[in-house]
Amino acid sequence: MIAIGFYYIVRLISKYVLVICLYLALTNVAHAKPEQFTLAYLKTGLSELTDTNRRVGLKLLVNELIQDDTVRQTIQPVDSLAGLQHLIIRSDVDYIFINSYHYISHYDFFKQHLKQPIWAIQRGTERRENYIIVTRKRYAGQSLHQLRGKNISLYQPYLLVKLYLDYLIKQSDNQNSTQFFSKIKYTKTASQPILDVFFGKSDLCIVQQHIFDLAVDLNPAILKELTIIHESGHLFFPALAFSLKQADSLYITTVNQGLSNFEENIRGEQILEMLGLHKIIPIQAEQLQPMYHIYQAFHGLDAQ
Repeated sequence: MIAIGFYYIVRLISKYVLVICLYLALTNVAHAKPEQFTLAYLKTGLSELTDTNRRVGLKLLVNELIQDDTVRQTIQPVDSLAGLQHLIIRSDVDYIFINSYHYISHYDFFKQHLKQPIWAIQRGTERRENYIIVTRKRYAGQSLHQLRGKNISLYQPYLLVKLYLDYLIKQSDNQNSTQFFSKIKYTKTASQPILDVFFGKSDLCIVQQHIFDLAVDLNPAILKELTIIHESGHLFFPALAFSLKQADSLYITTVNQGLSNFEENIRGEQILEMLGLHKIIPIQAEQLQPMYHIYQAFHGLDAQ
């Protein structure tokens, strides 16, 4: 009897051990490292760079943040916002870089899918960008309304800049930009609008303050000929990066921790310079409200 009782006890213990082992195995699988990390970006972002430089720069950024050769790191360029939304809905992407215009124009969609924190792209030394309207000095003191029928230059890939210009014109004259100006010249580079005004090819331009300051540093004579007639104030974050709610928290935590001091190490500083960025800073969704309110106000005026 003792032998039989001992046999049953051993079997019972074996079952418990088997259950525990199975539980631990399943737990390990559940917490295993994901095999792939995908960062997607819209090609309309980081527009000053060639597509090759964007992909290489973002690949280096992800490599620096994750530093795990066992994970397949994919950089996915996307042609359209609809294509990006499709990837997000299918849970095929972990992290995205987008122009802020796309965020505010599809606020309800991104609000459902993003995970805090949001990271804002900082191109200049200021956290937010200030948009300025620059003219030749003979127009000093005039309002935008008084420059109706003039020629303007702007860099089209900066979608927020165009939105702000359209908002100002709709607010002051209840017209579209194409109706208000005699000619809109879209330039190939971000600094060209300033040179167009300086050399008399356009009467005015709208650019970011930091781009104007850089142009003045390179050519101080600009200040003798040009003047600023309007400033938006520091309201705008040009581009955003954030993770999606469905992304694995293991690598999202790693990426967010790495971004928090990315520019403080030499490697990170070099990668940011390659991407034409000054910093990547954490913000809360509430800090995007000034941009969103301008978008809403413009479309409210447009509907009238």
